Amino acid sequence: MLTFNAERTCRKVLSRIPSCLSRFDVEILLIDDASRDDTFDIVVEYQRAGHSPFPLTVLANPVNQGYGGNQKIGYFYAIEKGFDFVALLHGDGQYPPEKLPEMMDTLLQKDADAVFGSRFMERLAALRGGMPLYKFLGNRVLSTFQNLLLGQHHKGCVVTGIDSDFPGAGEGLDAFLAHDLSSGSLPIALDDFSHILLLDVVEHMADPEEFVSRLKLACSAKGAQQLIVTTGNVAFIVVRLMLALGAFNYGKRGILDLTHKRLFTFRTIRRLFEESGFAVEEVRGIPVPFPLALGDGRPARGLLGLNRLLIRLSRSLFSFQILLRARPLPSLPSLLESAIYESRVRSETRTRGDQATGLKAQGDRETRDGPGQTTLPSH
Repeated sequence: MLTFNAERTCRKVLSRIPSCLSRFDVEILLIDDASRDDTFDIVVEYQRAGHSPFPLTVLANPVNQGYGGNQKIGYFYAIEKGFDFVALLHGDGQYPPEKLPEMMDTLLQKDADAVFGSRFMERLAALRGGMPLYKFLGNRVLSTFQNLLLGQHHKGCVVTGIDSDFPGAGEGLDAFLAHDLSSGSLPIALDDFSHILLLDVVEHMADPEEFVSRLKLACSAKGAQQLIVTTGNVAFIVVRLMLALGAFNYGKRGILDLTHKRLFTFRTIRRLFEESGFAVEEVRGIPVPFPLALGDGRPARGLLGLNRLLIRLSRSLFSFQILLRARPLPSLPSLLESAIYESRVRSETRTRGDQATGLKAQGDRETRDGPGQTTLPSH
């Protein structure tokens, strides 16, 4: 835990460290970076009073080392002591200690090398957590400038890539798993993902039906995920003309890529996913990537616009690629569970309604009879 002029917050941050971490062999190391206030004395008093449920070591730098230098001292201490994991906290409380158990579980269960938290994943969460406004604005301005300079953009999501070949630099992935998707298994659970992108994937499968069926089984049982699929359109006008001339030549890229093992039309790609238990929500045509072939100039943009107009006339004839958007249909166990839950809710609602009606009827009867009176049945 790093501190600098944190006399008002350091005790509270220490007290917020979850006691459930006692299942590990935990030591708290606090390094004060030559604070000009009473941070060090307050922490030493906290230590001597025995308030910490964990061993607490308090160090003080005689000369301010700066944020990075103070971290290096802490990491060197951890290496010297043979620690297995190191978690970084700030004495001002801007890094919530309550997240430590979750981060530890991720390190232990998912075999991650490092786990990072971000105060910018939720809008204005950094300000609510105590980040000064000037730091928040400065961070936003500098990040925007850096992204413009490097051509990068904050995604606002976590992206995991799966492929048999390692991606090149600048792919924008947060994690990557080297895996052959046609091997008969998936290397990761899909329940935690909101979107699954199969971008030019199914045409590389030797058995697309078997792959998509496995994918359906791996999706959330409640059908909450969205699938986005792209593939080449073998019915594209250029391919049709080549076939009419007796030419069906495979090449290094494009619709007739040498690595493509199955070719699709709009009808066959829809049928593939519908028969595997997906509800297809949208199918659209994608024009030829003229800017990729000719450069992002006026001629390429003009041809792109013309291709889009032609797709409106005949999607199957003028689309270079097909984009399909679908959701997995809920599984039978999930549907049964939903039906049981819905019937229970409705039954309870009806019971409460009947009870309320009975009480109202009894109240009306007592009002008609008047207090202290008895209504005798008539003969």
